[in-house]
Amino acid sequence: MSTAVVAYSGGLDTSCILAWLKEDWYGFDEVVAVLVDVGQEFDVEQSIVRAKAARADDVLLVDRKDAFAEEQCARAIVTNALYEGKYPLVSALSRPVIAEAVAAFALELGAEAVVHGCTGKGNDQLRFELAFRAHYPGVRVIAPGCGACIGCGPGVSTSREQVTVSAINRNYQNRSGPGRLYLASPLTVAASAVAGHIVAYREGMFLSSSGTS
Repeated sequence: MSTAVVAYSGGLDTSCILAWLKEDWYGFDEVVAVLVDVGQEFDVEQSIVRAKAARADDVLLVDRKDAFAEEQCARAIVTNALYEGKYPLVSALSRPVIAEAVAAFALELGAEAVVHGCTGKGNDQLRFELAFRAHYPGVRVIAPGCGACIGCGPGVSTSREQVTVSAINRNYQNRSGPGRLYLASPLTVAASAVAGHIVAYREGMFLSSSGTS
């Protein structure tokens, strides 16, 4: 049985990733979502509901607040670590802690792949992937690309008549093609991404014909 372990945030990108990992082009038998709590504000119950709706086989909640505070934040304060010498590092410091926790579970499960939701445009992809490879050498790392950034992929229009939806306002008009772009709820965008056309989310729509996720 092939297994993928996802660094799950509870947001749109990693929710879509959970569903896509079950599709034919990846075809993993088991997908495990790992929520790592480093003290950020998020709705745990809603995140678990989203992960299950996106067909995660299991959702694990890991408390790494102390590790984040002691191993990263305290050292950054002592060294006065600033990003490009301008402002304190915050979220960037959490990435190695999150990745280490995810890699530990992947190694324990003997997973074939670890997965994150950071695109190649930012530094977070490097932070995650270097930490993954340090704590689980040889593991396959799956990372998303940003279709809107390079003008291709799902959600990008090719004509003025096409309509696409996005849950984030950075996908502004014309960035995703010449068509019309509308903001929609994360659930609507996730459902549309999985269905391949714009649809409203319905409870249970990610379940298989047998009634299982």
